[in-house]
Amino acid sequence: MSSTVFWSGLVLVSSLLVHRFRQRRLFVELPKRNHEAFEGSLFQVDRSLVAYRPARNGSSQTVVAMHGWVEDHRYFTELYGPSDAELILINSCDYHGPNIEQQRETPSWAQIPNYGLGSIEYDASILIQAVQNLATGSQLRLHGHSRGGAVVLESLKQNHDLLKKAEVILEAAILPEAPVLPEVPIVSNVMSTVAPYILPLVGVMMSRVKIPSLAMSQFGPVTPRKTHLIQGLFNNPKYPQILEENIKSMQRWPLENSVDLYDLASHGAILIGEKDTVLSVKKMLASARRNKGNLKVVETKGTSHFITLDAPHYVPPLLQKVA
Repeated sequence: MSSTVFWSGLVLVSSLLVHRFRQRRLFVELPKRNHEAFEGSLFQVDRSLVAYRPARNGSSQTVVAMHGWVEDHRYFTELYGPSDAELILINSCDYHGPNIEQQRETPSWAQIPNYGLGSIEYDASILIQAVQNLATGSQLRLHGHSRGGAVVLESLKQNHDLLKKAEVILEAAILPEAPVLPEVPIVSNVMSTVAPYILPLVGVMMSRVKIPSLAMSQFGPVTPRKTHLIQGLFNNPKYPQILEENIKSMQRWPLENSVDLYDLASHGAILIGEKDTVLSVKKMLASARRNKGNLKVVETKGTSHFITLDAPHYVPPLLQKVA
């Protein structure tokens, strides 16, 4: 047997074993380790979790926030927890909610979205249901981080009449016409196939290990809160296969939507991190600057992909009075 035949056979057998392992692990539940008490109600809306806290002290404001890929709603709790605003936090489809000890209820208004599980469109449909059935404030803010920014824009697209007056905050967001894949066609084509395939395997591994300090340093300024949240990222998805659906949707959505989506926003801001190692600053800026002035583009300083965690003062303050 020639060495070429031997090594080819070895590679083939190894590939088959890896593929078999992957297929068997796709729907095995990942360890649920994240918990943070939430002072409000938890609603199970099909495969998503909606956390709701009523307004306090007569506030007329409602904040609806959508986290990014492999995050959960804790990304926003330090930012908006102290406010008096009515708070609605959306947790992505088939993600663990970070509330291990709290009971959930299934509301009568919950509907099954007519979109694929794990897609940006699915989560946007959940956001719309939450606003329709929970939001009571006369001032509405929609705040999306990373993938959550695309969810916010998609919700405007799906139900503009409901959300047309909302203030929109797009933080280090996946934006229309700003592909998440490299611009080199051959590299993009390879990654569009390879990334969805290997990410479930990455999820299985990362849900059981601690992210090394060297890797943590790639995410910008280090704080205890930020470290805590990032270390638990891969314990947020319920099972590896949802990561595959997420990444396919994130690859597809920017290519299927144009910057005309910005026209659907009444007002707000697009926040860009100074050194974003997750998304391309160049692509985000190129897309954001094509809005027609209804959304202010803010280039933040001393920040990473996680602007709210690095420098929360860049997030516009909530208005004190109804305009």
